[in-house]
Amino acid sequence: MFMADQVPAIVVPRWIRRAIGPALALTTMVGATLPLAASEVTATWGGANADWTSPEWAFSVPVAVAYPDNGGGDFFTARIDDGGSGSSLVVLDTDIEVDRVEVSVDDVLQLANDRALRFTSAPGRIGSGELVNDGGHVVGRGLLAGAGGGAGTLHVENRGGTITASGGVLEINPSGEPGTTSPLALDNTGDIAALGPGSTLLVRNAAVEQAPGGIVRTRVGGNVVLEDSLVAGGTVRVEPCGTPLVCGELLLNRGSVVEGTRTIVGENGVVRVLASAFPGGTLPAEMAVQGGRILVEAGPINPVVLTLDAGANPAGDTIDFGGPDVANPGAIVMNWVSGLPVEGASAIRVAEGDVVLANSNGGPLAPRGGIFLNGATPEASQIFADQAGRTLTVGPDTVLTTLPGRHGRVGAVPVGFPVIGPAAPIVLAVGASPGGGQVAANIGSRLEIAELRNEGGVVQALAGGTLALGNAVFPNRGEVHVLAGGTLDLDGEYQQLAESTLVDGLARIGGDYLNLDGLTTVAAGGTMTVGGEFRQDATATVDGTLRAEGGLVQTDGATAVGSLGALHTPLLTLQAGRFDGAILGDLLLDGTWELQIRDRFDFDVLDVLDDGDTATVEGFAINTPAGAIAVDLGFDAAVGDFFDVLLADALALDLGQLAISDPFVDARFLVASVVDFFDAGRGVARQLLRLEVAVPEPDTLAMMLVALVLLATGARRDPVAVAEVTG
Repeated sequence: MFMADQVPAIVVPRWIRRAIGPALALTTMVGATLPLAASEVTATWGGANADWTSPEWAFSVPVAVAYPDNGGGDFFTARIDDGGSGSSLVVLDTDIEVDRVEVSVDDVLQLANDRALRFTSAPGRIGSGELVNDGGHVVGRGLLAGAGGGAGTLHVENRGGTITASGGVLEINPSGEPGTTSPLALDNTGDIAALGPGSTLLVRNAAVEQAPGGIVRTRVGGNVVLEDSLVAGGTVRVEPCGTPLVCGELLLNRGSVVEGTRTIVGENGVVRVLASAFPGGTLPAEMAVQGGRILVEAGPINPVVLTLDAGANPAGDTIDFGGPDVANPGAIVMNWVSGLPVEGASAIRVAEGDVVLANSNGGPLAPRGGIFLNGATPEASQIFADQAGRTLTVGPDTVLTTLPGRHGRVGAVPVGFPVIGPAAPIVLAVGASPGGGQVAANIGSRLEIAELRNEGGVVQALAGGTLALGNAVFPNRGEVHVLAGGTLDLDGEYQQLAESTLVDGLARIGGDYLNLDGLTTVAAGGTMTVGGEFRQDATATVDGTLRAEGGLVQTDGATAVGSLGALHTPLLTLQAGRFDGAILGDLLLDGTWELQIRDRFDFDVLDVLDDGDTATVEGFAINTPAGAIAVDLGFDAAVGDFFDVLLADALALDLGQLAISDPFVDARFLVASVVDFFDAGRGVARQLLRLEVAVPEPDTLAMMLVALVLLATGARRDPVAVAEVTG
């Protein structure tokens, strides 16, 4: 048996003495009260509107504190439930640490003055480490976080309630750590938002799993920031706003991901993808950018990659830049680095499925939304795919373009990006009409595209802009416009299959140009150089310069060379008129050459010559039985007037098989002859085809009448007359 003086003294820690008060302090007397084991205690709010530290709590077991806080040694579940049909407001007025908080329907937990509500957890304490918002409201500015350091993590369940940042920054950090590679769950079937200018909802180290009714959004100028976080399912929305400078933003930082959601960016709203310690972020390919913007913003050092991921839809998805009641479609802007002294690089990565850019407003007058490349160099603003065969389609009433004076690259394997996983070229397709899509190299910019298909849209190189295509074969079923001062560079073969091609600037085609359908026009100020053969099977108008190193083959259709008058809008120049153009290579006339003779000194000329670049002798002009010249005579030519319309190093023309239309209504006709001449400028002997106005000699009149009879019976093509030829 111990005597009183044998009882050892017990030293009580200061934090326990302060918490339980002097009335319960231990003494060294025999029979003194020893500290109780820690208890799991439920604290229920009494119903008044007051601060957390107010004595409004009722406890499931006796405790020595006035409000729930694990600092007293017990582990608390705090229930905010007025128990009736009304609502209670509890204001967190000090930093608190508990196991669990429950907010009931219509009740409110307000974080004030940047206070922190931290959660501890342990496997043996059921329900610990949880914030359950069951139809209530969590609002304010401050911190909701796990205790961190191994003491606990936080699992948030927002069951149809609201969690709202208001008046400052509300941070939700389930791990309680500065950063993590394993975000913890935040389940949402309700509304998580930032409300009002100056309010920011910072979601850090969280995996926000949303049911179909769940939404994460900005409201009235608030900002939502995801850092090392994921939002999956439900809806992410940047609400529309009338004033751009005070509209809300959704920021994706440190590789944050939004996937499998319906992401809506309202008018003047912004989704900003930031570069920090980790590059980029991911957005779902199913997005509606309704008058807002997605800014892919690189830092001065770290590049940033925006990944468009169709997620559960491997067949691809749609980015819709229109929408109901949207006056101004939205945009994805690359490399938005305003105010940074050194520009970083930005990229869009298409993952999983193909992606289509669309504008649901539609209509030929609908303003265009789309992707705007804004790099200091093409490498600084890139679009690529996660594997070969992916397609990014610029759909009706949308655009993919460089900003004026800026640059971009689409489709090539990326350069300079720390991309995890495979990367491959991507096919850029311009969507079909009506409305069509648009791809453009803007004023003073360079747009490089590894492979482009025009399936009915508009492809443009504007003044001072260069559109460089790496296609082996470029199929054009829409419109291609190379405007004055613009340049089109194509590595491979050009196939004109429908609609039109207009060159008013410079078009350099590395392979063949196959004019198979539609209309090709080289305007008066335009130049087209073709490294291979220019094959003419449709309609072509040449008012500028066409140089085809592989020759011009006229197999079908009609080629109009030279101006067609004030009302004519030329679409492609095959050959310069008015003596100043040249076709480098050979000419095979196997169709109809539409020749204009405007006056004695103004008429169309084809000049076929050897360019001297190779050892191959070029500069031959020949014809087949199908070759014909349709003459449009624009003045009353007199007998003896002649027009040297075809020049070549050598003419192998069968004039007896060359049909020339008769432009006269009287006895006059055109005589075709081959004339030798010396080209003083080149210092070589050459030949030309001369058309001369003549009248029949008396002894040839009978022959002409016989020929006309044969023509009328179908021996020659109608309405072409047989010309008298000499050679």
